[in-house]
Amino acid sequence: MFCTAAIATLTLTLGIFSWDAQAAATESLLSNQYDRLKNRYSDQRVFRTCVGRFGGLSDRDAVVGVLSRGVAHRLALIWDGAEWELHDIDAELKQDAGRSRSLPMRWNYSVLGDPAEDFRCDLKLGQDHRIGVEGDKPLFERDRFGVKDNTAVCFETDDTYNNWDCAVYSPKDKRFRLWFQQAHAD
Repeated sequence: MFCTAAIATLTLTLGIFSWDAQAAATESLLSNQYDRLKNRYSDQRVFRTCVGRFGGLSDRDAVVGVLSRGVAHRLALIWDGAEWELHDIDAELKQDAGRSRSLPMRWNYSVLGDPAEDFRCDLKLGQDHRIGVEGDKPLFERDRFGVKDNTAVCFETDDTYNNWDCAVYSPKDKRFRLWFQQAHAD
């Protein structure tokens, strides 16, 4: 209940998000995950959440979309066996800029829109009607990097051309890696 109460206060104070949208985005976070997030981004508003097995040690790892001071951040909370590590997915994906066919790799998000339109949790290629349907191939084979069973998350980068960046967490590299990219233009 602590998370919900804190979000309700933020929502009423700022009037930016509806109570339902804010509560839905945070209700799946554990209280200690929310506290870790709040330590870094004290003014944050969570607007997207994906809970899964990103790092391989916990089924409660989370990727979140956070709005802080008017800027959207793609963040993750990964259990390292002792505590929740906070990862800045945007910064980590910049390390893969040389592999990208679409720069900059910015998330085309909508704070109030339908999460299914700009965010995919636990993507399986070939099972989504918008991602991986145009013959694009992964940038690396997940089983080769030991991340075959880790949850993948995808972020829309352009809604006009149906472009997406998909990432998977690599425990070996201790960061998110650009795993699949769908980048098309006229």
